[in-house]
Amino acid sequence: MKQNYHVIDCKGRRAEQALAAFCQANGQALLPLVELIEQARLTVSTVLDHVSQQTIEMILQLTTEQVAAQRTPGQTSGEIRWHGGQAGRVSLEDRQISERAIEASAAQLEQLLGRRWDNVELLVIYIDGMQFGTYHVISAVGVDETGAKHVLGLQLGATENTAAVKALLVHLREHGVSPQKRYLFVIDGAKALRAGITEVFGAEQAVQRCRTHKVRNVLGELPTEQHAQVRSLLRAAYKLERAEEGIAKMEKMAQWLERDYPSAARSLPEGLEETFTIHRLGLPPSLHRCLATTNLIASPQSGVRKRTGNVCRWREERMVMRWVAGAHLLTEKNFRKIAGYEHLWTLPGALGRTKKSVTRKKKFA
Repeated sequence: MKQNYHVIDCKGRRAEQALAAFCQANGQALLPLVELIEQARLTVSTVLDHVSQQTIEMILQLTTEQVAAQRTPGQTSGEIRWHGGQAGRVSLEDRQISERAIEASAAQLEQLLGRRWDNVELLVIYIDGMQFGTYHVISAVGVDETGAKHVLGLQLGATENTAAVKALLVHLREHGVSPQKRYLFVIDGAKALRAGITEVFGAEQAVQRCRTHKVRNVLGELPTEQHAQVRSLLRAAYKLERAEEGIAKMEKMAQWLERDYPSAARSLPEGLEETFTIHRLGLPPSLHRCLATTNLIASPQSGVRKRTGNVCRWREERMVMRWVAGAHLLTEKNFRKIAGYEHLWTLPGALGRTKKSVTRKKKFA
C-alpha cells in the first residue's frame, strides 16, 4: 500500500464531518466490493481486509488534503506541497493487510524448499519438530565439513508421523543429499523417524539418539525427589570413555529402578544403544557436546519462535509453512559454526567415507 500522507490531530465533530464528506465523495472505491459480495465471491474475512484497507487509505488521503489541500496539477508553490510517496504496512490484529507480505513469504518458502545440496559436503543431519498452535513442523538442519550449518528442509507434520517423516527425508534425497553417503543423523526418540531413515537412506546410516530426550523421558517416570540423583547418574554414564561401560552402568541403574519405579526402568533401555553412537564412532570428546543431542537444532528453532511469537492464530497449513520458512531463513543468517568444528575432520573417516586410517592418539592430539 503506497499513499502520500501526513498524520494530523483531528478530533471531535469536525473530524467526523470531514470523514463523512470524504467517504461520500469517494465512495465509488467500495463499489467493486459490493459487487463481489453480492456474487458471494469473497469470504467475510477477505471483505473485512479489503474494507479495512480502503478505510485506512481514505483516512490517510483525508489527512493529507487537510495539510496540503487537494492535489492540483502544476502546483509549484506553497509552504506545504504534495511530493513523493512512502511504502507502508498496517496490521489488523494478527492479519497483515498486505498481499505483498504473503507473496514475499511464499517466495521464501519456495526458495528454502528449492535449494539443492549436491555440492555441499554434509556430515551431520539434525531432525526435530516444533508445534505452532495445532500444527506441527519437522525441520532438518545439516552441518558440512567446515562446521557450517544449513537449513535443509521443512515438512508439515510431527516426528511420530510416518508419512510426514518419509516426505521430509525423500525431499532431502531428491535435493542432493545422496543416500550413497553415510551421515550421522541426530534425532529424538521417535520410532517413525528412526524407521524412515533406514527406509530412505539405508540401514547403514549412523544414528545418534538425543541424550537430552532420553534423560527427560526417564525423569518423566520418576517422582521429583529422585530427579537430581538419577540425572547425575545418567550424565556420569555418558561421560565414560567406552560405550560398553556406559551401557553397563545404565543397565545396573535400570535394575535398581525396577522394584520401585518399573515404568522408569522400562524407559531407560529404549534406544539406549544409539545414545552411545558417537562413542562407537570414536569421536573426540570436543564433539560430544554438539553431536550427542538435538540441542543444536533447538537454537534455530528458538530463533523461529522469536520471529513468529506475535502470531496469535495459525489459520491454515500454508500460512504456518510460509512463516516458519521465512523465520528459518532470517535465523540462518546468524548461524555460527558448531562447537568443536576443528575436530570435524575425524568424522568422515569414522563414517567410512575415507580409507585413510588414523590412530586414536593422532586424531585427538
